[in-house]
Amino acid sequence: MKKILAGTTALVALTLVGGNAFAADKIALSLGGKQEVYFGGIGSFDDGNVKDGDGLGMDTDTEVYVTGSTKLDNGIAIKAMIQMEAEANRNGARNVDEQWIEASGAFGALRLGEKEGVMDRFAVRAPLADDYLGYFSMVNAADWLKTPLTSTGGSTANYFAALDTRPADDTLRVTYVTPAFWGVQAGVSYAPNRDITRSNLSTPGSASGATGVPTGETGRDEVQVGLALNKEFSGVKVFADGSFSTLVDDGDEWLYRGGLGVNYAGFTLSGSYMGRSGEDVPNGSATNPGEYSIWEAGLHYATGPYGVGFSYAQNDAESGASRTVYNLGGTYTMGPGINVIGHVFYADNTVERSGAKDWSRDGIGAVTGLVLAF
Repeated sequence: MKKILAGTTALVALTLVGGNAFAADKIALSLGGKQEVYFGGIGSFDDGNVKDGDGLGMDTDTEVYVTGSTKLDNGIAIKAMIQMEAEANRNGARNVDEQWIEASGAFGALRLGEKEGVMDRFAVRAPLADDYLGYFSMVNAADWLKTPLTSTGGSTANYFAALDTRPADDTLRVTYVTPAFWGVQAGVSYAPNRDITRSNLSTPGSASGATGVPTGETGRDEVQVGLALNKEFSGVKVFADGSFSTLVDDGDEWLYRGGLGVNYAGFTLSGSYMGRSGEDVPNGSATNPGEYSIWEAGLHYATGPYGVGFSYAQNDAESGASRTVYNLGGTYTMGPGINVIGHVFYADNTVERSGAKDWSRDGIGAVTGLVLAF
């Protein structure tokens, strides 16, 4: 009963704040999205038992956004978003990435649906990190290199944690963010199950259960809490965040992260850290990285249509797996929403094994691409 009451409090509060609310205009729909096409290559120093893994390759990332918005007579703004991915509809899988509704006003913002929580929303990242001051990230570099194989050709992918200092999950959840006070915001997110999206929620017999209340104990009742700072002091912009997530009724398991950055005269220096720990975190093994730490830092400079940056990222997992990336990249804006990018990088993916030869793959790469936003 307490969970039911807690879960409906935000919706009741929004109703009370809204009062007699009527839309001044019908919800207006608009289209947007992005299309990214990359071409590049990899040359390995240690092949990590990956045969014929060097050479040239391509990648794409294309999404279409359907956005709906209106503003009520009482000042509350309503926004809806549906994101569809061109690459996701493989092997019969659905191609909707995110779907959510948000109400915002003087009270802050309340968002419901498939969307990352406050840990992602507030996250300060290093330059050239995913979705922040760059398009080809350290995550992308590690993925282009690929993980090593075992001596018998088996995969080592599950030993590794992602080289990302955010949870980066589009779980079904509710998120509330306060208005900004002197550049400071607070936020909280709640998910009935951190592993649920609409696609597996509606699958009868799945681990997470059918539509509605999830079944089973794993991943239940995830809460994220965060603080963010975005303030300018004498021309110097300072931005920072700190947040954590845990499972309320499922033992001792924590994610925690923090980031700090400054911007002045076109220069941005920033970095972040995320860790996973707790007595109930699965032991590191061939099927789970276990406890881990991830950190990143870098410097970026932008002037006019040009931008250039350098970033470093590394992680270490209890399973013995680690990733390291050094990434130098530049961008040129040809016109509104049209960007050309180029990156050169060094990446290393290694599994250290006690009493046996390590499985390791490292090398250099170069990638260029055309990135469109519409």
